[in-house]
Amino acid sequence: MHWKLTSFAALSVVAITACKTEPPTTLHVNTSQGTHGTGAQAFFETTVFPELDKDQGPDPTTGKLRQACVHCHSVGESGAPIWLKADPDAAYQQIDTYVSPYGSQLIAAPENSELLLHGEHTGPALSKSQELVVKAWLEYEVEERGLVSASGAGGAGVGGGGPGPGPGMTVDEAYQRWSDCMSLEDWTTTGMDKLYNQQTVGSGACNGCHSTGQAGSYLSDNAQDTFEANRHKPYMLKMVVGRVGEDGAFQDLVAAERFINKGSEKCTLTDTTLCHPVYALNIQSLNAVNNFFAKTKTKWKSPGACTPDVSGAGGGGGAGGGGGAGGQ
Repeated sequence: MHWKLTSFAALSVVAITACKTEPPTTLHVNTSQGTHGTGAQAFFETTVFPELDKDQGPDPTTGKLRQACVHCHSVGESGAPIWLKADPDAAYQQIDTYVSPYGSQLIAAPENSELLLHGEHTGPALSKSQELVVKAWLEYEVEERGLVSASGAGGAGVGGGGPGPGPGMTVDEAYQRWSDCMSLEDWTTTGMDKLYNQQTVGSGACNGCHSTGQAGSYLSDNAQDTFEANRHKPYMLKMVVGRVGEDGAFQDLVAAERFINKGSEKCTLTDTTLCHPVYALNIQSLNAVNNFFAKTKTKWKSPGACTPDVSGAGGGGGAGGGGGAGGQ
């Protein structure tokens, strides 16, 4: 059946907010055939896409323009994964068929979709208005496609005292468990506490730009602060990312390898001063990244191997929003 949504011109962020977490079934719809296909597709093309194509203004810290998702993710600028197109219909087709480098589908329940969980990266996180419409659209897709819904999933395996990862866990819950399984001892013994001093070509050490979490990466010379920051999104997503299947269900956590790959990605910017400095991890840093992931993943998979963060500083929180699906 083909639906056409007829009153999107009057739709506002206020209307989406009023819907909260419910699919936007209160919008004016009819069953006549239209060029937008299903209701969810029409909602994406007329409401979500314009938000993703909207610049967010200057960065308050650097003054540089925080460009729209479409700007980078429709052309692959500086290694950005191409999960969008410049045309709304083509963008929907692209996002519908796109599978991230980590094997994930992007159309899934909000708690499982990298679109909402990715946060700040080389580009900005989604703005609040973008988050609202993307969440409403994903919930619409879940209902329309019959995907796994996270609303009744429960918290299988969440927290160190519970069972290991299993059916019903969401990606967001898996990140919380990952945070609980991270330990400062592993961080220091593997050498992750020295990663801040990794040198780039002509631009000094990593902490010169990332000492306070710039561009979604937190690497300072303070081991405790850096460890704690990397227990949160978006910083933890430089190390680990959730994989989601075609049914929208969480499958596994896999290595993101952003610290490993970022320094070798080709820059296509006209202004090369905006490109990320080139680097290749030295053997100590490479081993640190791989060994820390392996140690934490082993604990994450083992029932009762992790201690939840009782102070409430765990990694399931932190910066929300997304827009860099695929690991920019």
